[in-house]
Amino acid sequence: MIKEIKEFFKRFVTIYGYSMLATVFFLEVFSPEAQVGKDFFVNMIIFSFVANIPSLIFIIKKEMTDQELMYCQIICIVLEILLLLPLGHHFGLWAGVAGFIVFLIITVIITFAVRFTLYSADAASARQMLERLKEITGEDEDE
Repeated sequence: MIKEIKEFFKRFVTIYGYSMLATVFFLEVFSPEAQVGKDFFVNMIIFSFVANIPSLIFIIKKEMTDQELMYCQIICIVLEILLLLPLGHHFGLWAGVAGFIVFLIITVIITFAVRFTLYSADAASARQMLERLKEITGEDEDE
């Protein structure tokens, strides 16, 4: 259970980081004179936490097959977007059709960026473990 809590927190921090980067970028590009207050940071913390809730779908007792993992990823992405769209509207992050489309695109980009970042970190850890295992067992890469 501690491992799952660490993963949840790591994912939360990654989502929050990407959300803040997107905010800084879009404020600089579209509204350089705009300022954000502490309410915005609290809203982004809530937003990031809610975005992370669908990841709880991955906490199961058994190992998932590749197909099950793919289905869970799709369900998680759809749930994230379905949760974030009304929450973003409530926080005033979008209004109108054009705002909806821009917010949806940004949300999808951040969702995939978070997935790619976490996947890359997991792949790097797996490579390190494999190298360490090869060192322990004395296997060469040439074999």
